[in-house]
Amino acid sequence: AGAASVSGRVHHVPAEYGSISAAVEAASSGDTIEVGPGLYRDELILDKDLVLTGRDGCLSEDCVIEADGATVITVEGANVTLSLLSVRCATPRGNLDHGIDVESGTVKLTDVNVIGGHWGLWLYGNSTASVLRCRIFGAADHGVFAPDRVRLWMECCDVWGHGQSGVNVHDGGSSIVLLGCRVHDCGANGVLLYGGADANVERCHIH
Repeated sequence: AGAASVSGRVHHVPAEYGSISAAVEAASSGDTIEVGPGLYRDELILDKDLVLTGRDGCLSEDCVIEADGATVITVEGANVTLSLLSVRCATPRGNLDHGIDVESGTVKLTDVNVIGGHWGLWLYGNSTASVLRCRIFGAADHGVFAPDRVRLWMECCDVWGHGQSGVNVHDGGSSIVLLGCRVHDCGANGVLLYGGADANVERCHIH
């Protein structure tokens, strides 16, 4: 798969900026940040509409964003697209350190690895997430945790190796769709739904 399509200005890391956070600060809503291969130690707060993607031709493993003892990417009320990246929370200090934290807004993940953290992907605050061909693994607690009213669509994803549940949704106002996903080798549950969450699960292997 190639990098995401763009409409605004394209900012290049590391050619133009020494860090991804510097590129985020310089970018305007609607811009794209294109990241070359490498390991980037950064903590990103995305509060404007952006595309953050690995360079065209890269694999997800080539472009790694890592934070040690902190949430790697926080989305706050924006429309954000992430693709061709690995997001790694190396050493979570507690239940506030995650791979990707979507506090509100909309996030689209395509060909993204989410590695480690207390929770890999945390969704709340009426957020919406579309997750395609992603691998989410190695969280201390849940791989995907949605404790609040959210809309979650996952297709062709591999979710494994979490301390508790692979996917945990517990709000009656939430709606989730899982299509062609594998959720396996987790400490407690593959998929845990309670509180009346609405779910459509098709062609999935959950064990």
